[in-house]
Amino acid sequence: MTKPEVIALTKIDTVPESTVKQQLEHLRRVAKSPIYPISAPAHLGILELLRRLAEMVEQQKAKQAPVDKAMYQQSRDWLIADN
Repeated sequence: MTKPEVIALTKIDTVPESTVKQQLEHLRRVAKSPIYPISAPAHLGILELLRRLAEMVEQQKAKQAPVDKAMYQQSRDWLIADN
C-alpha cells in the first residue's frame, strides 16, 4: 500500500508569480500527487493545504481496522484528558 502524499511548493511570496506558475506547470507534468503552492508569512494556500491534509487523515482513519480505531480513540481521549 502506498502512503498518501501532497507536495507543497513553499515560499511562493519570495519569487515572481511567473516563476511560481512555471514551477507549478512543471510539477504537475511530473508529479502524481496534488500540489499546493503556499506561503506561511503571506497566508497563501495554507487553508487549502490544511483542509486536504485533514481529509487525507480522515480517509486513512476510515481504512484502519476496528481495533486500530479503538486504540486511536483511547489514546486520543487520554491525551485530551491529560491536558
